[in-house]
Amino acid sequence: MAMVHTCFRFGRRLTIVIVFAVAFIITLNNIITYQPVDDYRRENSRDYNSGSNATEPQRQSFPNLARKSQWFRYYLTDQQIAVQNWKLSPDPHNFHYLHNPLGMCSNAQGPSEILLVIFVNSSPGNAGKRAYIRNTFGSYYAWPSQGEGQSAMRIVFLLGAVRDNKLQADINFESDFYKDIVQESFIDDYLNLTRKTIMGMKWVTHFCRRASYTMKVDDDIIINAPLVYNILQTASPTKFTLGTVLFATPVRSPRGLYGKFLTPESLYPDKVYPPYFNGHAYLLSTDVVENIYRVSLETDLFPWSDVFVGMCLKKLGIRLRHSSRFLSGGFPMATKTELAENDNALDEIREYVSVFHFTVPIMNQLWEIWTREL
Repeated sequence: MAMVHTCFRFGRRLTIVIVFAVAFIITLNNIITYQPVDDYRRENSRDYNSGSNATEPQRQSFPNLARKSQWFRYYLTDQQIAVQNWKLSPDPHNFHYLHNPLGMCSNAQGPSEILLVIFVNSSPGNAGKRAYIRNTFGSYYAWPSQGEGQSAMRIVFLLGAVRDNKLQADINFESDFYKDIVQESFIDDYLNLTRKTIMGMKWVTHFCRRASYTMKVDDDIIINAPLVYNILQTASPTKFTLGTVLFATPVRSPRGLYGKFLTPESLYPDKVYPPYFNGHAYLLSTDVVENIYRVSLETDLFPWSDVFVGMCLKKLGIRLRHSSRFLSGGFPMATKTELAENDNALDEIREYVSVFHFTVPIMNQLWEIWTREL
């Protein structure tokens, strides 16, 4: 009798295990063969580079992904999806200006040369970040004067087009008031960041060639203006580059699965990217900016803007100069709201050219430290 009872309990447990196993297999199969995702992509497609006059990006399916990573497509973002069928071709960048502050660098009463022009890649909705920049390193008063009492620095904010009429009206007002907005007609989207960066270099080439140096930054950083000014006093007037260089960055993981951006081999077959600057902030002499813009028109447009600029610099044979003073990590001596201001910490803080993605209280403290002796 005990034997029968034991067999019964074993059989019941085995049945439960089998039921759970079958349910797991069915669920896994549904993920692997999930078709409505592709239907959604087709219904919501936008083309990122379907020709020189395209202004709006496209989401596409990606039939060429390796079979062993097909399960992952259930979790892909729109940007990752679009990259899979990216069409490699040069972009003539013939978009038109919605806003263009023509007098920014051509004031007849100003100095014959400008030391530095900063262009800021900014999201259209980030008016608050632009205001913060105007009150810190984007203020003309934060930089020494250079002839005729004019600031040594100029700054513009780069925006793409938006679909929201209310947001565009706000941008129009901001542009009329501050006269520092450059906006072009391509849709402002993550996979148009390469176009936005080239747009900045095009603008410098056409409208601010009087600047000796150019700094590309994002709108979530703060710059040590006094240190940048001092660096440029002894910088080479030509072929000058400075930033955090990323060397031999893997395109795909060693296991063959696709990484953060799912860059397919058809788009970039090499295992590592060429050296390129971390795009939060880097410095270039303006001759380098003009050459990057020129060669970009002959180079297949690539979705990742930092890598694309690295490709152009490689074509030009220009060496990227590395500096660890462009901080993109955290301060070991910082909390979320305060920096520890001991002597060693202050010495370290004063040596940073830029700091990326910190809270406003810490950025305020940094700015106060950097400008304390001015």
